[in-house]
Amino acid sequence: EVCRKCDQHYLRFVGRPAAVVSCEGAGLRGEVARRAAVLLCDRTFPQEAVRVCLGASFSYEGGPRKLLRYAPRTFVIDGCSIQCATRMLQAAVKGVQTDSLVADRQYKFDRELVGVSEMSSREMDRHAGTVARKTAARIRKFLKKLRSY
Repeated sequence: EVCRKCDQHYLRFVGRPAAVVSCEGAGLRGEVARRAAVLLCDRTFPQEAVRVCLGASFSYEGGPRKLLRYAPRTFVIDGCSIQCATRMLQAAVKGVQTDSLVADRQYKFDRELVGVSEMSSREMDRHAGTVARKTAARIRKFLKKLRSY
């Protein structure tokens, strides 16, 4: 069943120049990617970007997919090099314009760590900040180009 509230929520944001989708993986890398997306949309670009749920985008035809189809660019923050978020999004939303960044390549950490409980929340926040800053630079460049047209 489609959540009407979810659809209504996303349809309010159609027209924003940037959509942000992140890995929603249960592991450490996915958590860092998710936190970075929250920082980007809630703090850095609250008027220009909207965070879109990967699961909803993949699961049903509705508000999230409509928003992604109309967004001039969708910035995807993948947790790791498998790039599930990018692949799922491109399979579910035909024609989506993606700009993908692999989060765990943007910061240094013990690559043997996998679980969220293996790293402090503070350290995850620090890494998410690094990923958000690097993604923000890409968004700024895109917005500048978009405004010059």
